[in-house]
Amino acid sequence: MNDTSSNREPQSAHSPSDSTLLVPVAKDGSDREVILTPTQERALECLLDGCSVSRAAKLAGVSRQTLHRWISDNVDFQTVYKTWHREIQKSVKDRLTAIGDAAMDNLAAAIRFKGNMRASEFVVKQLLAQKEK
Repeated sequence: MNDTSSNREPQSAHSPSDSTLLVPVAKDGSDREVILTPTQERALECLLDGCSVSRAAKLAGVSRQTLHRWISDNVDFQTVYKTWHREIQKSVKDRLTAIGDAAMDNLAAAIRFKGNMRASEFVVKQLLAQKEK
């Protein structure tokens, strides 16, 4: 059954304008092929650029309910969306790790050279919290 209303895209039929993407979905690097309609691509691009769901839906020409349904129920859309979220989380974690050494150097300098008591208290609290684990 193909529903061709503006809020619903056919799930089983793929048109020549649909895009096929390979998206990494597993930690081992394996990919999954996903197919998105041009409308879904527009919505996804907007979301990935930081748009709200309302704005992304408006720019793609669909309702917010449709976009929410794609996020929660459309396996292909969901795969790309969740993969993007995982990549963002990994990027943030990697960046925090990268600046961690500089932060520790600043903290050590504040304690050693400036006698910063608040920094010292922070370190002691962290050490005590680690001991309790």
